[in-house]
Amino acid sequence: MRLKFALAALALCWALPASAQQPASDSLITGKDGVSRFDGVKVDTITPKDLSDGVTIESAAQVIKRPLTLAPPPDEDALKATVTHLIPRVVQLVAIQMPPEPFAQIPVIARGHGVWVQAGEAPMLISSLFWLEDASEVYLVPHDASAIKRVVRGVRRAQGASEVATRSVTVSDDARAFEREKRQYTRISPVRRDRHRNLVAFEVPEAARPESGLALFDTSRPLGSLYGYVPQHATALSPANILPQAPAEPALKFYFMSDFPGVLGAPLVTQEGELVVLNAMRHPKLAGIALAIPPHALKHFITPAPAP
Repeated sequence: MRLKFALAALALCWALPASAQQPASDSLITGKDGVSRFDGVKVDTITPKDLSDGVTIESAAQVIKRPLTLAPPPDEDALKATVTHLIPRVVQLVAIQMPPEPFAQIPVIARGHGVWVQAGEAPMLISSLFWLEDASEVYLVPHDASAIKRVVRGVRRAQGASEVATRSVTVSDDARAFEREKRQYTRISPVRRDRHRNLVAFEVPEAARPESGLALFDTSRPLGSLYGYVPQHATALSPANILPQAPAEPALKFYFMSDFPGVLGAPLVTQEGELVVLNAMRHPKLAGIALAIPPHALKHFITPAPAP
């Protein structure tokens, strides 16, 4: 993680305009000894906050407010409404990646998640960046429309963490089978990457977009029931929790920790279907714990920048 931040910082420096990297040509002076020297060089001081694009470390214990009294659990009709709202807005993404040389150049096919969120007046498809950054192709899998009809029969609970974990993320090198499979998918392209917040947004054809995206949870309100959701279990909700403590590892302090095992862009939502956090990856040391992108980072990413 530290290496990625270091590389990101270097990339930022390399991306600076030429005028910011070198002095103007008229400041180059050649002395009598034939040695060229720079005169009037200006040195600007930057801080780590400048390099991190204003990323702040959020405290789960302070951001996630607990209600003073426990609300009654939602009834079956309320859960049906939640799942019906999520089905077209939480989708499966498929990424094709080529291994670095000298490894055999066999495509690796990874499956994760994308979430449609409401960004201004239009929905935006987002996911965690790290598993998609080096992908040569990314595809959007259409949501299972028949699942909405199956919800009428009831919302089920996922059969434990192992079921969600093993089915929410798969990796395959069966490129021949995928060539047939991808004809049903929509190819999408990243339009904005934020390495500091581990987020990416995609350009998606109009025909593949839902009418609206998920609203972001308002962190000024107490958080009631929380659920994890993945499209591989289209009619299931998994009760989930956000841990109040921060990761012990300094490189992971940016993330919240959750006990929902779905990762690679799997959302944790409220009973009303509002997005609270986005699970990015499994904790490298704690079994059953995922690292989640926190609410304010999500809000910063999807909120349109003010016009100059």
